[in-house]
Amino acid sequence: MQDSGERPIYRIRRLDAGVLHLYRGDVLVDVDRKDGGDSREDIERWGTAVAWAEDRTCIERWDSPDADEDWRTLIGLPYRYMTWQIEDEGAAAWAEVDSTGWVRRYVEAKDLGQICTAAASLEEVIAARDAGGVEAVRAYEAIYGVAPEVPLPPDAEPTPTPITAYEFARRWITARDELGANQRST
Repeated sequence: MQDSGERPIYRIRRLDAGVLHLYRGDVLVDVDRKDGGDSREDIERWGTAVAWAEDRTCIERWDSPDADEDWRTLIGLPYRYMTWQIEDEGAAAWAEVDSTGWVRRYVEAKDLGQICTAAASLEEVIAARDAGGVEAVRAYEAIYGVAPEVPLPPDAEPTPTPITAYEFARRWITARDELGANQRST
């Protein structure tokens, strides 16, 4: 099972009360046998962890097409990861993009990717806004830069280059560490 972007879809299927199967598309990638104390939340976390370990893909969300409380199938939709050059600024950008095209996490660096200028998360910006308003957003952006406010930034044209989740995660961690260290030193 694939979506229109040909990204893998993960499914967790409970075959009986004690056995879960994790599929990537139509391929079985793992089997988990319940050992008595797992809650539904534990099982969902297991599925996300296995999907990440299987090909280093983060799952955007898990959906259940079943309406009953005792679910049978979860479908995981992974994020996409990409990079592009910002020609007029001599910078590069890396992004984690959800299924609607919104950039969830964004990294930007200038001088051939050597100096990080942004490592912003849309979720963190929204949380800052909800907790402290405009001033909290300004404080966040002073440390981590600006998250794109459009689904895919116009500077990502003509076509961003796909990258792995692992490559994005390395960039993200490096940029967050660098920007956090810059904040502590000022």
